[in-house]
Amino acid sequence: MLATAPKVDPWRISTSYFLTEPLVETGAIVYEGKAEPNELQSYWHLHPLSDVLMSVTGAGLSLRAFDEYPHSNREEVYDVYEQGAAQIPMCYTLVAEKR
Repeated sequence: MLATAPKVDPWRISTSYFLTEPLVETGAIVYEGKAEPNELQSYWHLHPLSDVLMSVTGAGLSLRAFDEYPHSNREEVYDVYEQGAAQIPMCYTLVAEKR
């Protein structure tokens, strides 16, 4: 009998949005296409949208524009979310100016 890998559910949320410590991953960082595997660690710092927006105002800037998009500018693995019936924001643009 052959062992099969467990089926991965791409819709299952596995990391807290409110994670305060860096998320540590091992492997290649790929923005487009494929990369050679490696054992290097990368550290991802998650920032809730409220932290980003409050940092803008805390720095003495005025928010001029803010738009969200249902696509990702990161790894292709996130493409699975783009065509779903329920769209979620995965990318945004923010424009601010000095007061």
